[in-house]
Amino acid sequence: MYITGSVSNLVIVNSPKNAIAIEAPGKTTLSGITVDNSLGASHGGHNTDGINIVGNTNDLTVTKCTVTNQDDCISVTSGKGVTLSDNVCLMGHGISIGSMKTGGHVSDVTISGNRVENSQQGYRIKTYSGATDASVTNINFIGNTGKNLHKYGVVVQQGESSPLEGATNGVKISNVRFTGSPTTLSVDSDAQEVYVLCGTNSCIGDWNWGSLHVSGGQKGSITNAPIRGWP
Repeated sequence: MYITGSVSNLVIVNSPKNAIAIEAPGKTTLSGITVDNSLGASHGGHNTDGINIVGNTNDLTVTKCTVTNQDDCISVTSGKGVTLSDNVCLMGHGISIGSMKTGGHVSDVTISGNRVENSQQGYRIKTYSGATDASVTNINFIGNTGKNLHKYGVVVQQGESSPLEGATNGVKISNVRFTGSPTTLSVDSDAQEVYVLCGTNSCIGDWNWGSLHVSGGQKGSITNAPIRGWP
């Protein structure tokens, strides 16, 4: 959908693929939306993204929405001035920035008060291998929660399509912060609490993760990122 204004109390059940893709070039609010793809868990659901934020989006708030699915709950692949607040994500892949492709830019995103449960990971930034002329900057996580996370608590991965080839550095990721009210996550015992794989000199700026608390699994690894305050 291409809109400005507001959309509220929309219910989508059993979408065959992505449920909502939104480009919002002016002040817009999505609130109280329900995406229920829970049957996909037992019927082979795949790529059932909940809410994808795309294109020339500027000044968008997504709040108090509930997504049950088998892929990204909410993803931001392009846009600036985006707020994701007080949403609930169940059974999918959590909240994501990306996957970032060549030419994509995301900036000034606040992710606050969200709850992710029974999902592959909680919160993720991902870029495609070989992507260039792209950026992610000023991403702020405040007061989120997550539990029963099966693979990661937080993951930042450059080279998302081919991790075995190593991270590429054509997407600059800067100023990724966990600040203010704590973000508290619990992961499965065989999961990694944090996994960060950045290309050389591509993750830069302020990476203050002092308000991130993750428990339950292996600590994981951090490569080429200037993270401070965690663990």
